[in-house]
Amino acid sequence: MQSEHRIHILVNDKAFELNHAEQTGESLKRLAGISLHDVLLLKRPGGQEVIGNEMKILVHGGEEFRSEAHRIQIFINGNKFEIEQADQTGASLKRLAAIPLHDVLLLERAGGDETIDDDKKIVVKNGERFRSERRLIHIFINKKEFEIDDPDQTGASLKNLAGISLNDVLFLQRPGEDEVIANGTKIVVKNGEHFHSQPPANYGLGVAILERAGLSPDRAQLHAEQGGWTFLVISDFELPAGFEPNHVEILVKLPPGFPDAAPDMFWIYPAVKAPNGSLPRSTTGERLLGKNWQRFSWHLAAGSWKPGVSDLRDFLRCIRSRFLRLD
Repeated sequence: MQSEHRIHILVNDKAFELNHAEQTGESLKRLAGISLHDVLLLKRPGGQEVIGNEMKILVHGGEEFRSEAHRIQIFINGNKFEIEQADQTGASLKRLAAIPLHDVLLLERAGGDETIDDDKKIVVKNGERFRSERRLIHIFINKKEFEIDDPDQTGASLKNLAGISLNDVLFLQRPGEDEVIANGTKIVVKNGEHFHSQPPANYGLGVAILERAGLSPDRAQLHAEQGGWTFLVISDFELPAGFEPNHVEILVKLPPGFPDAAPDMFWIYPAVKAPNGSLPRSTTGERLLGKNWQRFSWHLAAGSWKPGVSDLRDFLRCIRSRFLRLD
């Protein structure tokens, strides 16, 4: 029985066997795991021959091939770039040219420029030219319209834009509850968003708030913290029978803009044990104001805090309801 004749070749110095002499540049690239975008070269006595993907050739035993990365030259905003992969997206080309993703990328065409969206997949051709345009973002602060070209902002930069005091509280309007944007908070601003500001809550006039919450002012201490936060410490807070100890200090973190902005979680000192003798559920230790406090991960139900209506009394009611669970 006659044995099958195999053709031995080298591609990038690696040996391969072929069953058939009829090949194309594409079939040889696939055989050797070479990108179809790369250039395939056949060694000849007088030099090298480029073998295109669709070029048909008769391969002879002992022939040597090699590949070279095919670099595509393109121009973005007048600057030349070389890329190896023709498959690109608008986002990848923007990153290549250090263009902000919110800018518009355009492919220059004879009949009119084509917009290349960030997620649009394109096959880039050698010599193509792209350009970008700044996209202005329209936002509203205290009902006044502003245009910005950079979506990366902070609370402080937006206040400066609108001439708002850095001591005021800035809110981003949300469908449910407005979000407080602290001076140092980094946000990505979206077109059409609305912000509003208001003077900070005057904690020096908080006697009425304390009294409505059933607290005498001598039981409360206020500690100013970074970012406009204030820590309220309430002494001699009585817990339900069974907790040990059952008289503690309560710490509440009042956010910038309180009482329009809601507190979240609370802390007690010293740490307590539940009536069953174990640590209360969803608690952990945290050091604040020079003490080791016991933090309770206890959160308000969504939408339960009503700006302009809810105050400290409501949050203390929430705290008391947590301890009534006795766990």
